[in-house]
Amino acid sequence: MVGLSVLHAGFLDPNIDKINLYQCISTYQEVLNQPLAKDRYGAVVNNILSYYDIPDLVNWIGIEKVQFKQ
Repeated sequence: MVGLSVLHAGFLDPNIDKINLYQCISTYQEVLNQPLAKDRYGAVVNNILSYYDIPDLVNWIGIEKVQFKQ
């Protein structure tokens, strides 16, 4: 779940120009939809969806700077 940390770093540090995420969830909703999937509990943040979701974070960073890859 390093990708989520990298996304947050990209939001906090404007010097990060490009973020390539490999096998990273694209929405916290995936954790709710597939709670038993491997390594999902590393992505759990209590009540996070009340504030924002991963697509919001990507938009705040700039959609052109973030690329999700499988």
